[in-house]
Amino acid sequence: MSFVSIPTHPPLKEDRTADVVVIGGGLSGLLCAYELLKGGRSVCLCTSHTVGNGASRYGAGILCGDSGADLTRLRQTKGRDTAVS
Repeated sequence: MSFVSIPTHPPLKEDRTADVVVIGGGLSGLLCAYELLKGGRSVCLCTSHTVGNGASRYGAGILCGDSGADLTRLRQTKGRDTAVS
């Protein structure tokens, strides 16, 4: 198995301009920044640690590819109001 080396950058010492600032370089922040870049936005990603080393690495279990399936089943079995709440 090979790993990708993620470059590090020194702290900013001057102002930057971007369409969107994403706070946090964990999985959620990286995915958000990636989708914004694909959509043509300029993005500044700010993180206090190494990219990919944020809080979302501990909670990544809540990020899944088919989360809508569980919500659909909940709505069908418990009703719309319960599913929404």
